[in-house]
Amino acid sequence: MTSRGGRRKGLAGWLCAGILVCAGVMVARAADDTATPPAQPSDSAATPGELNPMVTPNIETTPNPSDNGGIPAATSGTALPPEDETPPLPLPQPTPEATPEPAAEVEAPEDQRPLPGATSAETIANAIPLPANPALEQQFTDWDLANVESPLFLNAAIDDFGARPFLITDNLSVRTHMSLGTYYDGNIFLKSDGGNSDLIARFAPGLTLTLGNDESIFYLMADYTVGLNYYIEHANESTADQDFRSQFQWSLPKTVIGVNLDVSSDTGPDVDVSDRVRRTLYFGGATMTHTISDKTSWELSGDYTRSEFAGLITSSQYEGNLFYDYEYSPKTQLGLGGGAGYLSTAGAPGQVFEQANFRTTYRATGKLTLIGQAGLDVRQLRGMGGGDSLTPIFVLEGAWTPREGTEFALTGQRSIYASAILNDQNYTATSIDVSVRQRITDVVDVSLAVGYVNSDYTATTTTVNATREDNYYYIRPAVEWKALSWLGVGIFYEYSEDDSTGGQASTFSRDRGGVDIAILF
Repeated sequence: MTSRGGRRKGLAGWLCAGILVCAGVMVARAADDTATPPAQPSDSAATPGELNPMVTPNIETTPNPSDNGGIPAATSGTALPPEDETPPLPLPQPTPEATPEPAAEVEAPEDQRPLPGATSAETIANAIPLPANPALEQQFTDWDLANVESPLFLNAAIDDFGARPFLITDNLSVRTHMSLGTYYDGNIFLKSDGGNSDLIARFAPGLTLTLGNDESIFYLMADYTVGLNYYIEHANESTADQDFRSQFQWSLPKTVIGVNLDVSSDTGPDVDVSDRVRRTLYFGGATMTHTISDKTSWELSGDYTRSEFAGLITSSQYEGNLFYDYEYSPKTQLGLGGGAGYLSTAGAPGQVFEQANFRTTYRATGKLTLIGQAGLDVRQLRGMGGGDSLTPIFVLEGAWTPREGTEFALTGQRSIYASAILNDQNYTATSIDVSVRQRITDVVDVSLAVGYVNSDYTATTTTVNATREDNYYYIRPAVEWKALSWLGVGIFYEYSEDDSTGGQASTFSRDRGGVDIAILF
């Protein structure tokens, strides 16, 4: 039983607490120097509704009459600390105006915040890893083989320097680029007797538009470049080339849809034609990749290619493929598929073909990647007694980075194309290209590229005797200097040779060399 003196002390404690709290609410900060705050409740003593989660817990609140007089940590027989004793932690007193501000400053954890401007559906979709889409990484068409020579250094140099985009919005950027080059060409007409060398000056401005990024649901890239070539000795050969390429990708939680559109128009030497020729090449392709499970997916693709050669034979090809892919292991992916297509050439019967292919992707480590596809092409030649043909085909890509600053690359391909100069004839082109790049300093790289292409011609009708065969080689060393973040300078030399036999053969050798400057604004 509590004594009378204990009851008096308890009552005094209640009265003191009530007076101090009321004075603190009515007089606000005036009571800070004299009032002693009550002890804060422990976690175990907290009850629902006791603390407002939108207000800092250390801020004193108005006592709840139903909760032990507003002093949850004190019992009826406990006295308050003396007024002259300094409390362990100073407790700021809120003003009426400042009370709602903490609620506006409360932020969710960083990993739970939505993407800027994104809806909940976009947030969920962006969090799901996108399936691989090899068709968007590189298209294997006759574009490179139409020219059958290593790419001009000044065009490739643009890709070697980091983009400096001008951001219009968070998702839209524009990049302007320009290349200047002067180079010597020892055989501009690919003639066996030579004697047609020239010095060429090239100016190629361009513009790249990018909408979205790797994590966006929608991604769009478009680039347009104009190449102005002036020939010093053969001024009538001066040309204006154009190149437009675009890529669109729509990424859904389990499906990726991609569209590629490319148009290129230029004048240059072509091994099949054995001369300079004006070419206009069109490509349109679409792919859809759908993830079935963690290990399986399917891919449907279709594309259209059209090759126009001024005054020569124009050809068009339609093709569709369906692949089923299986992840055999974290490093290996296997795929099996088939396709069909139609090749038409001006003034000749069309060709229907079917393909059966097996493909694999092997990523041994972060330094080694191999991508391969091999199969058979069965072609029905509708010409006079053309019959059927069976041709092995393949595509090969490899990249190896043994150490930082050293890169090896390997590409190979075997495909069938319609000749632009020989009526009722196809040629099967088998190519292999190997390159190595070595960083010398932080701003200087040296590289060496070598390549070989075999073109074997076959007749599409029994009325034609196809005997031509070309063996083309090239080697190109180069030095690149990244003078500034927006400026690159390159020096290159290239020697190429074509050993051609059979009907309308044209054996030649050619050397080129020059200096190129790539600028990114």
